[in-house]
Amino acid sequence: MPQFPLRAPAPHELHQHPQTPLSLKASCVFTYINAPTCLFSHPLAKTLLKKEAANYPKQEVTMAKSPSRKLVMIVDDEADIRSTLKTICEKQGYKTVICSNGNDSLEKLKTHTPDLILMDIMMPGTPVKEVVKKIKHAKIAYISVVRMSDAEREELLQNKNVVGFIQKPFDVTELIKTLKKLVS
Repeated sequence: MPQFPLRAPAPHELHQHPQTPLSLKASCVFTYINAPTCLFSHPLAKTLLKKEAANYPKQEVTMAKSPSRKLVMIVDDEADIRSTLKTICEKQGYKTVICSNGNDSLEKLKTHTPDLILMDIMMPGTPVKEVVKKIKHAKIAYISVVRMSDAEREELLQNKNVVGFIQKPFDVTELIKTLKKLVS
């Protein structure tokens, strides 16, 4: 009999387990049981723990096959904004790369090819306009904490990579709609 609570690997850990060939599956369904550290994804765990799991409400989550997930780079100097955006993006099925400033984003662009970059328009260090000029092959949506005039927006939109603006504080529902529109 297994020891309780049983912890199955997190979705990102499953790639490390040869007995779970995610690359052969179109999707992988996990059943999350609202109990501490209980994530049941293995059929044997489900069978052995069915009685115990019956006491907790169930919620099914479907995760897309890893290679088809879009990558969103988040560039913001505020840790809480980076964390919030990361959580929102990952709950929508996007992979994320986190950067704390423009220079960090340029370094990570050497090894990552994001489908979209969410970049704070006002960060310390290298001016964002200079960073954007160096980014050649990615869509950029600015995150702005200040209201911009139409002239300021037009100036920023002259760069062919800039595809939109997201106003802080952002509405999560609107942010999700904007993400889906810009990433597709």
